[in-house]
Amino acid sequence: MLKRYHLIWLFVSLLALAACSEGEDPIIEPTPSTPTEPSNPSNPSDPSNPSEPSDPSTPTGALCAVMHITTQDGAPIDSRDYYVPCQIKIEGQGIYEDYATPEPTALPSDGNNESGKVKTDSIRGRGNSTWLWYDKKPYKIKLGKNASLLGIPKGEKYVLLANYRDPTRQMNAVAFDMARYVGLPFTNTNRFVEVYLNDKYIGLYQLTEQIERGKGRVEIDKERGLLLSLDFDDGPTEAPEATDNFLSKIFHSSYSPGGLPVCVKYPKNPSPEQLSAIRDEFAQLEQVIKDKDYERLKQICDVRSMMDFLIIQELTRNVELVTPRSMYLYRDADGLWTFGPVWDFDGGFAYDWAEHHGYFGSQSWLMGPRGAYDIPDFFDRMFDCEPFLSDYKARFREVGKPMVAYALQEMTLRLDSLSDAIARDEGHWPISVHCSTECSRLSSWLNLRTERYSDLLKSW
Repeated sequence: MLKRYHLIWLFVSLLALAACSEGEDPIIEPTPSTPTEPSNPSNPSDPSNPSEPSDPSTPTGALCAVMHITTQDGAPIDSRDYYVPCQIKIEGQGIYEDYATPEPTALPSDGNNESGKVKTDSIRGRGNSTWLWYDKKPYKIKLGKNASLLGIPKGEKYVLLANYRDPTRQMNAVAFDMARYVGLPFTNTNRFVEVYLNDKYIGLYQLTEQIERGKGRVEIDKERGLLLSLDFDDGPTEAPEATDNFLSKIFHSSYSPGGLPVCVKYPKNPSPEQLSAIRDEFAQLEQVIKDKDYERLKQICDVRSMMDFLIIQELTRNVELVTPRSMYLYRDADGLWTFGPVWDFDGGFAYDWAEHHGYFGSQSWLMGPRGAYDIPDFFDRMFDCEPFLSDYKARFREVGKPMVAYALQEMTLRLDSLSDAIARDEGHWPISVHCSTECSRLSSWLNLRTERYSDLLKSW
């Protein structure tokens, strides 16, 4: 396996040099270290965080599952609000169990399939910019009953990420693997499937869990748990008619000067009284951070999760931290706030907002004394607290480089198994760059960024 890995590294290094000669952003290729198994990943035998399958005897390109989605009467999926009844069949290719459901039955007239009385699979659109701007659409699946798809922990809701803007198809997967290495709870699983919709090929998708409270998802207490998302699109500014959001009391962002936009993902449909109480409770966390009270913070927050969360955001240069968008945190019955799960990284990795598929250019920083962005103080105020900063530096020294090496090794193994599927996806959704070259650039860019961040923290 290691011999194959080094050959792949040699191959991608040559591709990176070729890319530079063609006028793309020059990336310095660091010497790759030999990847090792993570020293502290979440337990691979834990079903809440299944490990990725690896079978070196399987022929290259043969590990991608196939999903067939057949909507009732061939109905189009043209809404993010209403589900369409469907039948789902999955060919696990001998790596995972196959899956199939009966023919679909009609949904309630409101199309929401939320009552639980109608046991049929259904599908609708999802996402914000990815749904509105691109022809390759992302989807949300709701099964008629809880089931495990491709070894993912059993659940009712799954998402199909199109990853169209991401020319590597791997950015979310790399970030998930980074989170899995450091042990962030409830990190999403990485599975890839080739999807056929009503017998028409629509490309390679990433299948993963819907972030929600529940067994096999974010397993917080049903009565006392909270799951929040700091997200401008789901907040009061962009969703003023919603009854599950608010602006925080203390911190704000440049996009939301009235307060951080917070959407309550759990409990579902909170009452006005519940919403007010949640806002007050979140303000207690805000106040501790504003006061830079590290000892108090350790009493009400899983500080390691906060540090790991911020390390991942910085190393991936995820500018969604600015707005913010898709920044999750939760509180269980023990009262501790925990940051994560991490989500949505196609705006990271130095995305060039002027180019649909342009990445891996800038190495500017998000946070700290050299930060180039107006990050909400909620995320980076604690860096002004010397004991917190000292512990943060120590945590990065412990996990930064091995976390990246692990994630890039997993990416390399996935690319080996997905090569045929990627070629078909590129043929169906042609863009101006190629996956193999862009994955090489991702590796080079991320390794270089990790080295530079290590140097930055020494002088910080």
